[in-house]
Amino acid sequence: MEDDDEDEDVDGDEDDEEENGEDEEEEEEEVEEEEESFQTEQTKECNWDNCKKKDKSDPKDILICKGCQKSFHTECCDPPLEKNIVRKYDWFCTECKLCLICKKNTNVIL
Repeated sequence: MEDDDEDEDVDGDEDDEEENGEDEEEEEEEVEEEEESFQTEQTKECNWDNCKKKDKSDPKDILICKGCQKSFHTECCDPPLEKNIVRKYDWFCTECKLCLICKKNTNVIL
């Protein structure tokens, strides 16, 4: 009887390990899907005049402005942005960003 109980525990542990492995795979797939949605077909190259990448079409860490759909590398922004934080929210470039209080673009030089 005791041997049967031990066998059941071992089998239960294996099931838990399999479920944990499946959970990790699902999380990885979700991250990959987020990466794909982070970069669209419209993001062919960085629109920053002083792009810091040698190849402006390098798609790594590209942000897409929710206002104008222009694309920018996170490291080209001033200050450089952390992709994992920024992509949780709608991101607007300096030309499209509005003040939360007055709803005007405060980056426009008069």
